[in-house]
Amino acid sequence: MWLPSTTANREDGAVEPEAPHGDVVLPRAQLGTNSQLRLSGLLADYTFEATRGLSSASIVRMLAEFGISASGARTALSRVAKRGLLQPMRGPDGVRYVISEASRRTHAERLRRVVHFGAAPREWDGVWTVVAFSVAERDRSRRARLRLALEKALLAPMTDAVWVSPWDVVEEVRAAALEAAANTSILRATEAAEGTGMRPLDAFDLPSVRALYEEYIADFEPIAQAADAGALPPADALISRTESVRRWRHIGLSDPDLPAVLLPDDWPQRRAYGVFSRVWRGLAPLALLRVKDLVRDNDPETAEQLDWLDV
Repeated sequence: MWLPSTTANREDGAVEPEAPHGDVVLPRAQLGTNSQLRLSGLLADYTFEATRGLSSASIVRMLAEFGISASGARTALSRVAKRGLLQPMRGPDGVRYVISEASRRTHAERLRRVVHFGAAPREWDGVWTVVAFSVAERDRSRRARLRLALEKALLAPMTDAVWVSPWDVVEEVRAAALEAAANTSILRATEAAEGTGMRPLDAFDLPSVRALYEEYIADFEPIAQAADAGALPPADALISRTESVRRWRHIGLSDPDLPAVLLPDDWPQRRAYGVFSRVWRGLAPLALLRVKDLVRDNDPETAEQLDWLDV
């Protein structure tokens, strides 16, 4: 059984924030939380694209809120700018960083996918996508590229060379096969009868996915309850809300989002989504106050123009 790996390495300059904050214990940032992801997440969560942009001092101060050092923040800024997510603009008050046009078009859509993941069950027609492929053993790099592409499309291996998904991912698989120059057969098929010890559903590591949801609930349900009670100050609200979005995005990249008819009755996705929604929406006003406080000293006009992005 299989679960895709989405964990990145921690960058130099990122340090663990302290866990205790008053009466509520905030979830600890996990491995894979690096400064570029933090910066990209903040840029997507709030309407920086509608402002005059940010000075580097404001970016350093925002990332410091998450335990990222000044040098780590400047490295993140440099790399995010090189990727085209931010554009430096020189003006009378120095260099400011604005959201690029390409990022402006993609931020809302990416955030929308994260926020709405798990909101409602998907309809399923009972048809599986089945992919069989053949790559010569000597072409290990091509095999690895194809397998990585299949993982990204959230297929899982029944055998080494037979992968399945309950969803229609034919075009994604076809593009991956062409890119890897692999011989493939792509089928859309139904399960005619239960097999003997080998079913399409068994390809997916449901216990590991369940563990992700249960860990998320354990970490964030107390935060949701504190949010409902108005018991979190703005600084804690920003940390909790940002970490919640990052963790929910990780779940969305890891969970193949199987049809409800294939899942056990006590599958925790719906409960976890309810917790996520309460944290993301409930803490938005307080988190926005904290972001404004962090940028106001260096970028007062930007602070006044900011809002949270409701998708």
